[in-house]
Amino acid sequence: MATAGHVYGHPEKAEDIRLVGDTIPGLVWSTRPDGSAEFFNQRWLEYTGLSAEQARDWGWKVAIHPDDLPRMLEIFHEALSLARSFEVEGRFRRSDGEFRWFLFRGSPLLDGSGKVVRWYRTNTDLEDRKRAEDALRMSEQSFRLIVDGIAGLVASAINQTIKYYCDHVTVNGQ
Repeated sequence: MATAGHVYGHPEKAEDIRLVGDTIPGLVWSTRPDGSAEFFNQRWLEYTGLSAEQARDWGWKVAIHPDDLPRMLEIFHEALSLARSFEVEGRFRRSDGEFRWFLFRGSPLLDGSGKVVRWYRTNTDLEDRKRAEDALRMSEQSFRLIVDGIAGLVASAINQTIKYYCDHVTVNGQ
């Protein structure tokens, strides 16, 4: 895992934090109180294909889909100003250039006076869930078309039966 310096000024704790971060089965990173990134676990770096130097500070933004970046930054900055946790979905670029949907979460670490010391963030891949939701939505639409079509066929059959009956009664004089 890469970091931009020692954690809290204690070099002996930096290695422990790196080990924990690399052990977590997810993309994990931390930022300074202003939101500029300082730490990425190895999974995050491998996923994006960025080096720690490239991603540091605000360099991580290159891995966010350009259409999603303004909305996501707005949510990040609002959370920063209010010192509160956030969640936002957006597309995140994999090392091969493919964008996949992710859930971005962040929580502040506060000192004793309530001041933000650091932000911890995770990125969770949602692409498979999104695809399953899309497939379900399409299946529901197809089902609705079939059901609506059946209702139309039934109504048409009833109309034909009534017409036949009316024609039959008129022809036979009954």
